[in-house]
Amino acid sequence: MLGEHYANLLAKLSDRALWSINLPETHRQFFEEAGPSASVQSDKRSAARIRVRTRGIMLYEKQLPAIRRPRRCIGIYTGDFSHNGIGFLSPHQLFPGEIVRLLLPTFWMQINIARSRRLGHQCFEVGASLIRRHDPDEHAFDPLLQAAPATAGEDA
Repeated sequence: MLGEHYANLLAKLSDRALWSINLPETHRQFFEEAGPSASVQSDKRSAARIRVRTRGIMLYEKQLPAIRRPRRCIGIYTGDFSHNGIGFLSPHQLFPGEIVRLLLPTFWMQINIARSRRLGHQCFEVGASLIRRHDPDEHAFDPLLQAAPATAGEDA
């Protein structure tokens, strides 16, 4: 039952999210790629990766002091997962030290940004390490509740 509630809320957020990723021509078949990701000899990753392509919602949890981030849902595309990290596409650059929350169809996670590189206009490939993975629950939406504006009659 809670999973259904989570899925319904996530669908509503997806409809309202800022979806501005502009996939470059080199990533035209991005959503067609799936399965294990081949490693190369110079690969310094500590774990194997599997490509899982889906849409998700990103929320900021901890920002860098010099960078103001929007208090709204940002649409992202997942790229690959390992047991301790994730790669995804974002419409804007993220920086090491930022902590974000990703809401995905079957779970949500808190991650620490490790790297980001520009692929094109409004498209950045982001790598992050897993802080914690969570099953679907109401706590996934906590940052939105904290950021909710005051309604008429309430003190701002």
